[in-house]
Amino acid sequence: MSEFPNAEKIKADEISAVHRQEIKKIIDDLAKVTKFLSYLLPFSSQLHQKGVTPLLVGFLANGDVAAKKYAEVMLLAARQPWADVERSGR
Repeated sequence: MSEFPNAEKIKADEISAVHRQEIKKIIDDLAKVTKFLSYLLPFSSQLHQKGVTPLLVGFLANGDVAAKKYAEVMLLAARQPWADVERSGR
């Protein structure tokens, strides 16, 4: 007999299913951002040769995982030699 007679066994995979879906969406969104940035790279390089550099502006709207990943991707893009960056500490 159990020490907790009113306890109910809950399967972890049922609870984690929602989180797996959220993580999959984040990964899919990051893949789209990466694909878009790689699409822009040749154009940006051409502009850079002409002395024109794009200004990348990123907004971290909240502290969730997706927003933080977006900020990381924007920072990686900003480190490219063809990009100017305006940073704000707000």
